[in-house]
Amino acid sequence: MATADADVDAEVPRAASSPVEPPLPPLDEIVAALTEYRWLARTYVIEYHVERLAERLPPAWQAALAATPLPEVTRRLLSGDDEGLAAWPDSLRAYAVACRRLALDRRPRGFHGAPPCELDRALLSGLSDKKRHEIERLVPVVAHVVRAARATLVVDIGSGVGHLARTLAYLVGVDVVGIEGNPAYVAGAVERDAKCAALLAGRARAGDAAAAALLARRRATRHLAHFVRTDTDGAAFEALVRRALDLRPGAPTPPLVIVGLHTCGDLGPTLLRLFAEQPFVRGVVSVACCYMHMTEDSDDEFVAPPPAGRLGYPLSRAVADRLPDAHLGWKLREMACHALDAYEARARVAPA
Repeated sequence: MATADADVDAEVPRAASSPVEPPLPPLDEIVAALTEYRWLARTYVIEYHVERLAERLPPAWQAALAATPLPEVTRRLLSGDDEGLAAWPDSLRAYAVACRRLALDRRPRGFHGAPPCELDRALLSGLSDKKRHEIERLVPVVAHVVRAARATLVVDIGSGVGHLARTLAYLVGVDVVGIEGNPAYVAGAVERDAKCAALLAGRARAGDAAAAALLARRRATRHLAHFVRTDTDGAAFEALVRRALDLRPGAPTPPLVIVGLHTCGDLGPTLLRLFAEQPFVRGVVSVACCYMHMTEDSDDEFVAPPPAGRLGYPLSRAVADRLPDAHLGWKLREMACHALDAYEARARVAPA
């Protein structure tokens, strides 16, 4: 079988090689800050109004924040203005500095800067504007990982009605398996695959060169109805892949990349575990969401009891060794889903 470098469609936008990532903040310092400020971190903005939490802040904090306009508070917290922080009490300044120093850098790097691909109108059928936006930007990322991993197969977990899987089969130049738990969605994906191919074939017969080129590049797409859960281990996942491909006994499992768009809750950690456990899984592209639905054995009243499978958090032994201090809880994980930009934009405007 040809390597991914030879198979990947040249028209998918390429990106520069990924630069070295900056070092992560020391884990012990993150856990220490989480322990010290847990009382503050596990609160929603609305609780400061409904439950009057602002009145429970240290008196020195209350006085300093009351004397500082909200846009200026935001500027000092986010801009790195140490001179502005000097006017605050030491404990509030220490909190601001710790948050800024330990925050992860969210700026995109490397292949994340690849331009979006353009989808043919046959692939746009049934796509919402949101899904189109996501797929046009995710396909170049998957193509980059497939090339780097020299994979010959992409497995889309939670593939729904197959929009992403279908696009990858036409544009990335590798076979695609979509695994989806809802049988109705699987049937819909098969139906949409056939409709897309028929539309392109009709245009190709009418002399549409773009449609003919897409059909010539298309690789096989298969769909399988199955739920991937926290108790799906590497061996079970390999059996799923082999079943979808109808591989004969003794045939090697092809090198593959796992893809997940909207890997809700525990599904994100599960994909990372499969990547870590099986050498034939050479890459993973996971756009995670709904962190609050990850399972965690903490004292938070919103956390569901641990399931029969493995917990979604923590994933690493290093974090597990620091429990219970490293516990997050439902509120912290839910707030991690929020876009900081939206809060920042509102906070930079002085209230009327």
